[in-house]
Amino acid sequence: MAQIRHHLPQATIYGQLAPFTFSRNEEVTSVAEFLRDLEMAREKRGLIFTTAGSINDGSRLSGLRLLMAAAQQFRY
Repeated sequence: MAQIRHHLPQATIYGQLAPFTFSRNEEVTSVAEFLRDLEMAREKRGLIFTTAGSINDGSRLSGLRLLMAAAQQFRY
């Protein structure tokens, strides 16, 4: 992401949560991945954070709520 910012400072970055991190309900890792991408995008405020692909069966709604709360708590 840092290389993208260097060459395209106004670009919107699409951060992605690793595919099985969310489906395995790894809450700490999910928030850590979000914060990593947010910190890299913070200066220019251009981050869209999504899951990498579809949401797998067994993924918990509580994990999605956690990520939404993290986005509200740690926003720019």
